[in-house]
Amino acid sequence: YVIRGFVWWQGHKDQNAALASRYELNLINLIQHLREDFQSPSAKFVLATGCGNPGTQGFGLQIAEAQLAVDGRSGKIESFRGNVRCVD
Repeated sequence: YVIRGFVWWQGHKDQNAALASRYELNLINLIQHLREDFQSPSAKFVLATGCGNPGTQGFGLQIAEAQLAVDGRSGKIESFRGNVRCVD
């Protein structure tokens, strides 16, 4: 079989100071490691925001911002252009 893509909808349990502050870096590492582990370096990755009260307050906002930051359209991570998308 060939892994063509991943869907990730997670973040609710990370709504605290320790985890929310590292969420973006952890998410980048997760995407890279899943692609490596499944030997699918070009697999698409779709993230869905939605961890309780996403994008409006507190740690939920911090996590939603981290998810949106790794979207390939942001240009922040060159290797994610065209293959990582965050759906708010």
